[in-house]
Amino acid sequence: MKTTKKNFELFIKECKKWIQLLGVTSWRIVIEHKDREDHRDLSWCCIESSTMSCSVMLSVNWYDNKISNNAIKRCAFHEICHVMLSPIDDMLTERGYGQDEVDKVLHGLIYVFENCLFGMEK
Repeated sequence: MKTTKKNFELFIKECKKWIQLLGVTSWRIVIEHKDREDHRDLSWCCIESSTMSCSVMLSVNWYDNKISNNAIKRCAFHEICHVMLSPIDDMLTERGYGQDEVDKVLHGLIYVFENCLFGMEK
């Protein structure tokens, strides 16, 4: 399945909402609609903490994943959470924790928050 222009517009709207609510307004955030090579992520981000800039992407191809407004909203929230939590990510990796360990902990937190706000995933 492929996400549409309408899906992307919802993604932008939700990203902007969470940018405000999560207080990452000092970041330079570019929102794009494109796939990540060799990955099947529904959404993803590239963060450059040193310049407080990032790109947040909604993937075009969702392969076998069901596209819904709730899923798009979850993706937007998820990626903006990564921006908000990036200082913790940096701190932990600078203190010697592996990126896989840090990702596991941060994703665990983000999924808890997602489930509280959007309901349990099926």
